[in-house]
Amino acid sequence: MEDTITIVEYDQSWAEAFESEKEALLSGLGAEAAAIEHVGSTAIPGQASKPVIDIFVGLTPLRPVAYYESRFDPASYTHIPTGMQGRYLFAKRTEGKWTHNVHLMMYDALFHTRNEILLRDYLRIHPELVTQYGAEKKGGCPKRKFHGSLYEGENRFYSDGCGCGPKRAGPSAAECVGRLRLKTARPALSRYTLVA
Repeated sequence: MEDTITIVEYDQSWAEAFESEKEALLSGLGAEAAAIEHVGSTAIPGQASKPVIDIFVGLTPLRPVAYYESRFDPASYTHIPTGMQGRYLFAKRTEGKWTHNVHLMMYDALFHTRNEILLRDYLRIHPELVTQYGAEKKGGCPKRKFHGSLYEGENRFYSDGCGCGPKRAGPSAAECVGRLRLKTARPALSRYTLVA
């Protein structure tokens, strides 16, 4: 899947879109869905973002991908192979438009300590970094193109050759908020410290 995306200003309807999709996922997956979290920039009030809702679904158990392919409406959801072990990505389209990324993974004691969740929580309580991160995302190339490595742990955007120079990696999410680094293995917001 490759879509040209644009970073847009925060939209309050993103929280409602997440809640609506969460209800649909709970209805379809039932008790197997132990946790459903809104992650990514659309989960951070005031944050500029691509207008695609990222959702983590912690499942018990995590079944083979074919099971979920059979549970999701193929007219709306497409499995996107990422090469990541123990995690499946389904892109959802609504009226032909890419609207959601649904990440399915095993729910365990470390689920809520995933970097994406901790980064979301950190930015929610540090609005001064939200503004900085948004400026970084909007800087440089005015159009960004989705690249598979966004879901291979790099969380980087790549310029799409729209006159901004050769294809190159953009800043990672952690670099955009002052080189946010893992401090300890404890599951708490204190895991992060800002490194100059």
